[in-house]
Amino acid sequence: MIVITIPFAAIGLMSLAYITLLFLDLSRRLNAMTKMKRHYRWFPLAAALILFAALSQIVLSIGNLAPDIAPPFLLQPWFPLLIFHLPLATGVSIALVVVWYYWGWIFREKVG
Repeated sequence: MIVITIPFAAIGLMSLAYITLLFLDLSRRLNAMTKMKRHYRWFPLAAALILFAALSQIVLSIGNLAPDIAPPFLLQPWFPLLIFHLPLATGVSIALVVVWYYWGWIFREKVG
């Protein structure tokens, strides 16, 4: 069952990178209307870091499926932190800050 569900983690991260690219397009269009600073240029970096985390998730999953033939450094506790958690946290944080910069006004709007 683990073999069947392993691709779901990478697919979920790839969809997060796609959503980041959607925010890139929407923020670029909003920027054309409002003439804000061009912070939307950070979205491709965020998407690249998230895609790197997705690819490293695949590598780590393969290493966990076959630990006897995986390189020893792949099974060390610091390796997932370095190639998965840090790029993912950095990419999501960059995307969150830039999305908040462009779209935070929606939360400050008064309804009614």
